[in-house]
Amino acid sequence: MEAGTLRSAVLESLNADLTLTDRDDRGFSTRVLRVRGAIEGATIEAPGSIRTLVTNLLRDSDVLVSTNGTVPESAGDFADDAEIRRLRVRGSGEGLGFAESRVAAPRIGVANLDGVQTDAQGAGPFGVFLREGENNLRLVRFRDADGAPEAVRGPSLPIAADHSANTEDDFVVRVLGDGRGGGTG
Repeated sequence: MEAGTLRSAVLESLNADLTLTDRDDRGFSTRVLRVRGAIEGATIEAPGSIRTLVTNLLRDSDVLVSTNGTVPESAGDFADDAEIRRLRVRGSGEGLGFAESRVAAPRIGVANLDGVQTDAQGAGPFGVFLREGENNLRLVRFRDADGAPEAVRGPSLPIAADHSANTEDDFVVRVLGDGRGGGTG
């Protein structure tokens, strides 16, 4: 599915790619995207900001804001200064909510992720990817499938903001530097 911008959309589920190609006069590719059920096996791409993205389940999917269609490996891979202002993954009745998905944007306001599957089945790192910068992250709150809460807050993130650095988990909150040793990317 392709569209220029979406002011607001409410979907039952999303299991196909959604490519937004433009932004409105305030820099948003979409103001509100609500998916009542699951975003599963989908890629959402947007050149501009997403104000609010809410779903019950985000599984095996990518949400890519200002990334030129790929999950970034360094800060230079972001096209500009867009953001996801609010991301909410509520979780399903079985405790699963966020699984083997990657959310990437230069800036993240608040991300609440319930039911995080912390161990990917060989899919490599998944989680939240953003650009290093003083005001690029306010809060990422997450609970694993057992309900254990954790949080990463900005702007005073620890240098190793990679959640998996000291565990065997594959879930990460990765703050990407410029690739010249100045960040955590």
